[in-house]
Amino acid sequence: MWGDTATVGAILGRGCPVDCRDYDGRTALFVAAVNGQADTARQLLAAGADPNARNSFGSCPLLEACLSGHEAIADILLEAGALLNQPEVEEAALLSTVIHSGDHALLRRLLRAHANPAAADYDGRTPLHVAARRGDLASLQVIAAAEDDPAVVALPAVQWDAPDRAGVTADTEASRAGHAAVAAFLRQRIQAARAAAASAPAQMQPAGGAGAAAGFGSGGTAGGVPGGFAMRFGRAPSAVGGPRPAVRTGSGSLQVRLLSGLAPRRPPPLAGAGSSPLSESAGSEEGGGDGGDGSGSGEA
Repeated sequence: MWGDTATVGAILGRGCPVDCRDYDGRTALFVAAVNGQADTARQLLAAGADPNARNSFGSCPLLEACLSGHEAIADILLEAGALLNQPEVEEAALLSTVIHSGDHALLRRLLRAHANPAAADYDGRTPLHVAARRGDLASLQVIAAAEDDPAVVALPAVQWDAPDRAGVTADTEASRAGHAAVAAFLRQRIQAARAAAASAPAQMQPAGGAGAAAGFGSGGTAGGVPGGFAMRFGRAPSAVGGPRPAVRTGSGSLQVRLLSGLAPRRPPPLAGAGSSPLSESAGSEEGGGDGGDGSGSGEA
């Protein structure tokens, strides 16, 4: 399109669907988002383009605008109701990868687009754990600034004291790694968050909003679609379908056996129950080829 709004208007005027897709499932709005074409993006949205369209890799125009460095496009999409639409595990991987790369500008853009800083991976580790382990005070300050910025109105609550599956919090991670300044900063944020929670009205919604309680990520979509940063960071899309990982319980534990796309293994036949060769073969295959005892199943 190259930002030629007149040609785009003429094509739309001939009846071309505004959300028609290419071989990768991209709509014209994806192209405008990647290329930073603000006028074209507004034109497409005015013509009814879906701001939350997904391509074949699970990406969306808002994510593409953030990854391409186009804050103006991201703002246009946010005003149109765009969401990142990433499953929690994928969103945790995205933010953690950005922190690991040291790209604080991209981290700011993603947080302004309401990426979830409390998103946890399969081990319950959040982007805070990654920054703490690396001694990356700057990334933590970016997250804190986004939390304190009244303009970032829909940022999910930052869970500064969230434990991972082993019960380790980010401040403990920083202390173990010898990053005293990072640990001190995290403890200050924890104390401030607890003080704010203690003074908040009892009827306030739980941290993360109603979507979090319903099992949705910050994008407002249940897990069942692979994450959208896969091609940009060299990862294949995650498996689809199946239940989402369970949320943290009050004791801080994390149930991770029910990962997205991981179906429960069929139990081996009971001894003496007259199992058939077919059931024995199925049990052997599902058990990783070692007789179906589960040692090769890869379960958490």
